[in-house]
Amino acid sequence: MKFHRFAATATGFLIILSVQALVAQTFLFQSQAENRTKVGLRFLRPNFAGDSKLSTFSGTYDLWLNAPVGGSRLNAVGAIPFNAFSAEGVDGESGIGDIYLGAQARLGNSADNDMNISLGVFLPTASEKKDGAHFLGLLTNFHELQRSLPDVLTIYGNFAYHYRQINRGMFGFEIGPQLLVPTEGGDVELFGHYGLAGGFPLANVAFFAELLGVFIVTEDFDDFGDRFTHSLAFGAQLTTSQVRPGLFYMLPLDDDLNNIIDGILGLKVDFALK
Repeated sequence: MKFHRFAATATGFLIILSVQALVAQTFLFQSQAENRTKVGLRFLRPNFAGDSKLSTFSGTYDLWLNAPVGGSRLNAVGAIPFNAFSAEGVDGESGIGDIYLGAQARLGNSADNDMNISLGVFLPTASEKKDGAHFLGLLTNFHELQRSLPDVLTIYGNFAYHYRQINRGMFGFEIGPQLLVPTEGGDVELFGHYGLAGGFPLANVAFFAELLGVFIVTEDFDDFGDRFTHSLAFGAQLTTSQVRPGLFYMLPLDDDLNNIIDGILGLKVDFALK
């Protein structure tokens, strides 16, 4: 059932992309490697079903850096995730998630298209003593579940392709694996992720959407569709200045998360350094 719902959503999404196939902007996709340094900050605030009395600033925070290494076509990438939980009548807690260190290789980049290959590791820096905050982070951003898992080291890979025409728009996709290795015993698990993105520019603003999926390989399920979890993010971001604020909203597309979270509000700002 979940798989059929995803197929219908993906079909409609691709029809939109065929009409207007954005400049280099992302919401949940990996940041794109360029020959200049970029820094970004993102905040995701979940809206739980019912009256959760969750505080305004509860959610996930991500600070990231993407910088070229010398004159090569290689970029160093790092990210510090942070999860915060606070609600009325409940003791709040917050903590750093699993810090990411990696590299991106820029392959065949041109004015119209580019390809990036990423390889990195999420270090087991999330504390199990902050399990409430990290569980909130997992629910809020399940597409990047590896950022909120205590006592887990994750080996992460990603291939991304982006095609863009300045006056018409952009199409992109990404796909890759996540190998989750427990540091305190337990089974190694293999996950995968993928996504489609597309949108169009209007004046100095890019309007775009990302269809996101994550799946598990190493577990057994009676229903093949239960391996997959999907979400849809859509919104807008400023494109022409060095400081690029953005606003978006993310919808879980599967019942397991839909019954808990109505949606997630996202705020972000990217800094493109000269």
